[in-house]
Amino acid sequence: MITDTTKGIYLGIIAAVSIAIMGVFVKLIGTSQSNFTILFFRFIISLLILLPIMFKDKSFSFKIKFPYQLSVRMIFGFLAIALYFYAIQHIELVNAILLESSYPIFVPLVIYILTRNKTNKKVILGILISFIGIIIVLKPGSDIFQPVSVIALLAGVCASISYVFLKMMLFKDKTQMLNLLFYFFLFGSIVPIPFMIFDMKPIDTYQWFYLVGVGIFGYGYQYLMTKALQLASVRIISPLIYISVIAGGCFDWLIWSVTPSYFTLVGTIVTILGGVFVIINRNQVNT
Repeated sequence: MITDTTKGIYLGIIAAVSIAIMGVFVKLIGTSQSNFTILFFRFIISLLILLPIMFKDKSFSFKIKFPYQLSVRMIFGFLAIALYFYAIQHIELVNAILLESSYPIFVPLVIYILTRNKTNKKVILGILISFIGIIIVLKPGSDIFQPVSVIALLAGVCASISYVFLKMMLFKDKTQMLNLLFYFFLFGSIVPIPFMIFDMKPIDTYQWFYLVGVGIFGYGYQYLMTKALQLASVRIISPLIYISVIAGGCFDWLIWSVTPSYFTLVGTIVTILGGVFVIINRNQVNT
């Protein structure tokens, strides 16, 4: 029998691939459109996909049960995506994904600050091993030292805060998943509008296709990751995002002819081993 934790792991893996594909579309758009325009389409398309699902669910309610936690989740979740998109537009895709994917490193710190609940030492070791793998992969990339890379890392910090608060709400009430997605997508659709109006450029056929792709795979990532967090611990699910690093490296190679180096291959293996170590010790994780 497949447990909820196992289901959550499967969904987390698919979500990781989805965010990498979303990054590909953002990279293809590049700076031909403003970051706010891309953000608007990412959220509005996700919202349009969610609406029919939401209204078919008889248990759905517009009532906000956790206003404080939801506000923190929306603000930091939006900032994480905005910073991530900006980084993708200016540095190699795999480096942007790697730095944004550092958020599992910050999750235990966020949890400790909020609850004073320490993370199991074996779980911390697994996360650190994964982070070492990321450092190995980053070594050959000269653009990793650009200021934009700091922005990508900040995206990871914001993501860690967002996901911890999301998990807190889902832990209190798992039935709130669609409610939380709805308000997050609505928030993300509204915020970019005033900025987008003054900086929007004509959209050609290819850009329309790319923007729709950003929205569809952005929705897939958000839905699947939220569902994964509904089923399993944030400390188990968060390391799975490292799989997006592998996918991002493959896309960099296939689309932009960025050949993975020896360091990239070794770092990828180390990253996977760290993630597996976390999953093996998942029974000792409570949050």
